[in-house]
Amino acid sequence: MLRDQMIGFLQTAIVFLLLTNAVSALVAFYAMKTANALTRPGQPASRGQPTKSAIERKLEALVSRA
Repeated sequence: MLRDQMIGFLQTAIVFLLLTNAVSALVAFYAMKTANALTRPGQPASRGQPTKSAIERKLEALVSRA
């Protein structure tokens, strides 16, 4: 009985940590986009797309996979 409860608790803890990590990554991505929009408000777009740094492109690729 105790073993089953411990396994259930550990599984719940792992799922919770994974979810909080995903939320943290999304919040960081949003903060970076907001900061970039505030620091470069009038930057011209190239071919209809706003210019993106390497970090922005990598984060968007990671978010689009999830």
